[in-house]
Amino acid sequence: MPATPPPAPPVVTMSPAQAKEFLSHYPLVVDGTTRMRLLGINLSGDEKSTDDAKAKLTSLGWKASYLTDRTGHKVLSIDTGDRTLSDAIEIYRRVQSGEFGSVNAQTFALPDPSSAN
Repeated sequence: MPATPPPAPPVVTMSPAQAKEFLSHYPLVVDGTTRMRLLGINLSGDEKSTDDAKAKLTSLGWKASYLTDRTGHKVLSIDTGDRTLSDAIEIYRRVQSGEFGSVNAQTFALPDPSSAN
């Protein structure tokens, strides 16, 4: 008998004002007329690499925690909340340069409420 998949997480909705307040703590990226909030940088790799990256990030004052991505894989997510866009770009470039070991980085962003028509 196949394993039963876990139940889907509950859907949480926010009012436009709540979404605006929540997202205001994240760096704003503007590309032409598109405005996005950078919520995090997700790192993937083997367990030792992500553990080592987490230790280094923590020592640098970054919040990072393990999450399961939408494909079911465990990733290390760097929280960009209350950081500047420059800070987030710098840490992303450092990860991409190999400073944090053999990990791959992907950004996670959502549309800014001010982009809604």
